[in-house]
Amino acid sequence: MELSAATVFLSVVSLVILVSFLSRKTSASSKKKRPPGPWCLPVIGNLLHLLTSQPQAALRDLARKHGPVMSLRLGQVDAVVISSPAAAQEVLRDKDLTFASRPSMLTSDIILYGNMDIAFAPYGAYWRMLRKLCMIELLSAHKVRQLAPVRDGETRSLVRKVGAAGRGGEPVNLGRLLCSCSISITAKATFGRLCDEELQKQYMPVVEVAVKEGGGFSAGDLFPSLWFVDVATGLTRRLWRTRRQLDAIFDKMIAECEAQRAEKKKTSTTSKTTGDEQEHLLSVLLRIKDEGKLEVPISMTSIKAILFDMLTGGTETTSSAAEWIMSELMRNPDAMAKAQAEVRQTLDGKRPEDHEGLIDKLRYMKMVIKEGLRLNPLIVARLLYYFDWSLPNGMRPDELDMDMIVGSTARRKNQLHLLPSPSRELPVEI
Repeated sequence: MELSAATVFLSVVSLVILVSFLSRKTSASSKKKRPPGPWCLPVIGNLLHLLTSQPQAALRDLARKHGPVMSLRLGQVDAVVISSPAAAQEVLRDKDLTFASRPSMLTSDIILYGNMDIAFAPYGAYWRMLRKLCMIELLSAHKVRQLAPVRDGETRSLVRKVGAAGRGGEPVNLGRLLCSCSISITAKATFGRLCDEELQKQYMPVVEVAVKEGGGFSAGDLFPSLWFVDVATGLTRRLWRTRRQLDAIFDKMIAECEAQRAEKKKTSTTSKTTGDEQEHLLSVLLRIKDEGKLEVPISMTSIKAILFDMLTGGTETTSSAAEWIMSELMRNPDAMAKAQAEVRQTLDGKRPEDHEGLIDKLRYMKMVIKEGLRLNPLIVARLLYYFDWSLPNGMRPDELDMDMIVGSTARRKNQLHLLPSPSRELPVEI
C-alpha cells in the first residue's frame, strides 16, 4: 500500500523533532568551550557545508575564515578540523596518545570484527602489538624487497593491458586498470601462490561492496540516537552479509595455508623457512600465532581483520592515489612533460626488472607526486615511460572532471579515461 504525502510529511517532521530534542539534550550536558566554527543548522549541524563534490575545498574555505582549528557539528557528533602544519604536528605527534583512538562506527564494528584491525583498534597493548607486528614482520624493508618481483610482474601486466585496450584509438578506463593492478599486487603479497585468478574473482566483488557500503558515514554514525535507521534501510543486513562472505573466503584461504604449512613441516627437517623462501602475509600471521611469543596473542579473528585491512588499504589507497596523480598531471601539461622527460632519461636503456631500483633518482617526480611515490612509484613511472597521454574527445586540461567521493579514501567520482599512445616497446611477460 502506498503511503500518502501527508503521512510521509508527518513522519519526517516527527523524526526531525525527535532528533532536535535529543541533540539539545546532548549539547546541554556538555558545557566545554569549542573552537570557532561556522554557523550550523538544527538537527543536521554543518552537514550542509560538506554536501559538495569537493568537500576538501569546502573545508579549506571554512578554515580560511574560522582558523586552523575549527569545530563542526556533523548531525549529533562534534568534530574538530585541523588545517595547519603546526596544529597537525601538535595533534599527530605531540599529543598522539590523546588522539590515537578512533570512534567505533557501524562498518568497523561489523566488517572489521569489532575493531580488531590496525586502523580502528583502540590505543592500548593490542594496538601496540599490531603496530610492532606490522613494522617488523609485514612492512619491513626486507619484506618490501621480497615483493619486488610481484610489483615488477603486475606493473608490466598493467602496461600491456593499457597498450591492448588503447590499440584501437579508444579511451582507456585507466581507473579500472589501476584498481585491478593494485588488487593483484596486494592479493599476491597477502596470499602468495594461493592467490589465483579464481580467488581474485571471488573476493574482488566482496571487497568492492565492503568499501562501497562502509566507505562513508551511516545514519547511526552521525545520529547515534537513530541507530535503527541503519537497520530499517537494510545497511546493517548488507554489512553482515558481506562479513559472512569475507569469512568464507578467509576461512578457505587459512585452511589451504595451514595445509601447506603442515605439508612443509613433514617434508623439511626444520619448520623454519630458509633465506630463499618468501612467506606471504597470511603465512607470517599464522606462524606468529602458533609461536605464541607476542605480549597479546593474536587470534583467527585478528588475522581476518588484518587481512581485510591489507586488502582494502593496499588496493583502494594505491589505485586512488595513482589515479589522482595522473589526473593532476593531465591538468598540468608542463609538469607532465618534465616528469615524463625525467622518467625516460632515467629508465632508457635499462632492463625492466631494474626500473624499481632507479626510482630514487627521479627527483622531480618526488617533488611533484610525493604521496604517489610513497605508495607505489613503479605504477606511475611505467605509465609515463611507456606511453604518451592525451585527453579524449578534444577535452582541454582545465575541463577535466576532478569531482570526488569521500569515503575510506577520497577517490574520483568518475573513473579517469585517457588516450594512451605507446612511445616505447612494451615489456614482455615474465
